[in-house]
Order: sequence, then structure tokens, then C-alpha cells
Amino acid sequence: MTLDEAADELYRLPLPEFTTTRDARAAEAARAGDRELSAAIKKLRKPTTGAWLANLLAHARPDDVGRLIDLGAALRSAQGRLAGDDLRRLSQQRRELVSGLSAEATRLARDAGTAAGEAAVGELEETLEAALSDEAAAEALRSGRLTARLAHAGLGFGGVGTVGERPGPKKAGASARVEAVGGRGGSSASTRRKTGGVDATRLRQAGAVAVEARRRLTSRRAGRERAEREVDRLGSRMEALEEDLRSVRSEAGEARTALRAARAEEQQAEKAERRAEADLRRLER
Repeated sequence: MTLDEAADELYRLPLPEFTTTRDARAAEAARAGDRELSAAIKKLRKPTTGAWLANLLAHARPDDVGRLIDLGAALRSAQGRLAGDDLRRLSQQRRELVSGLSAEATRLARDAGTAAGEAAVGELEETLEAALSDEAAAEALRSGRLTARLAHAGLGFGGVGTVGERPGPKKAGASARVEAVGGRGGSSASTRRKTGGVDATRLRQAGAVAVEARRRLTSRRAGRERAEREVDRLGSRMEALEEDLRSVRSEAGEARTALRAARAEEQQAEKAERRAEADLRRLER
């Protein structure tokens, strides 16, 4: 067993099994006499639920993650060319893809026995947005070994700072930690330029605002969809209760009818009893 093999196994597991399996693999390495490997495995960090959702997608839906990364490259290219029509079309695709991947990750988590809360889904969507915005974040997502969310620095596509963890052993040509990639830059000609009379830095900043607004909109839509599902569930429950109420009211109506008949019979019996007592007294006299 190598560190790469151990990491690949661990970051594919259902979240509740991570710690137990990691400790077992570390113990196996120690029994085999490889204390260095044992210590390295022991240092592998358990992912947050949001990072685990992203890892689920990377392992179970690599083609979809690849589509997301390709879309991010296309968005950065369109912004670099200031292609407004392309940006609008690709942004629509981005919203649909992020929403679809979020729903798919939630389903995969449910199948694995773990419920994904709103906070975890929000972390996942932030990670997906970071992968759209920056190549280093995209490769971190593709690795399937995240332990924490990835976040972009809010500079739009093409000038994005990324923070977060890429756990596990280093691979050739890549670092084990994704840190600030890109930057805001200064006001010199190398970091600020004019294209067609438009300030590119301001355009990136405006793009960042739009990205954040779309992220919030996606989160609000997810909340609305959950609320709609709850309304549907409660509506079905209410219909069932209303049917039960109608049935109970019908039974109560029948019971009231039976009660009135019983009272009428009781009154008739009381009258018959009084007549019988009167006849008895006459006979006695």
C-alpha cells in the first residue's frame, strides 16, 4: 500500500467510515514496519461534509466535473474577449450545471447514508464556483481529495485567488495545498488595461459581483425548492387529514341520528311505562 492508494481509498468512502478506515490503514502500515507511511496516513484529514460532497462528484461523476472545468475555461476566455453574448449564454449553462451537480451530490450523499444540510450544499456550490473560476481550484476539485471548501477571492473569471486544501500526497507537477492563485494586481499597465474603452479590472470586479449574486440566487433557489417540497408534503398530509375529518364528521352525523332515534325510543318507552303504572293503580283500586 502506498500513500496515494490509501488516500484514493479514504476520500472515496462514505463520510462516517473515514476515521475508522484511516486509523486501520495506518495500523496496517505500522505492523508492516513502515512507520513513515503510517504517520503520513494518520495525518490525512477527514473532509468537511461540503468537501466530501465535492469528492463524491469527482469520483462518481468525473465526466460532469470535467464539463464544469471546461465550462470555466470557456467563461474565462469569453470574459477575456469581452464577448457579452457568449458570457450570457455560458453563464446560463453555469447556473444549470452548478444546480444540477449540487442536486446530484445531494442524491449521492443520501444513497451513501449521509444527509447533506443547507450549509454543506452551500460549501459545495462555493467550491464548484471556485473551480469554474480558477484552473488550480479546478484541478483540486478533480483530484477528489478535498478536506475543506475552495473559495474564490471575488475577482471574477480570470483573476481569481483560491484558498482551500488539497489533501493527501503530492503528485508530480502539483502541490498538496492550493493557495492564493492570481491576485488583484496594481494600477500599472501590466495589471490594468483598456479594451474597447472598457476598464478590464472594473469588468472583472463587476463579474465577481455577478458571480456572487448568482451564487446567492442559486442558494436561495435551493432553499425555495426545499420549501416547495415541504409545502407539497404538508399539503398531501393536510389532504389526508381533511379526508379523515370528513369521514369522522360523517360518522358523527350517523351517531347523532342514531342518538336522536334512541332518545325518541326512550321517550316512547317512558310513556308506555307511565301508562302501565296508571293501569296498575286502577286495577289495584
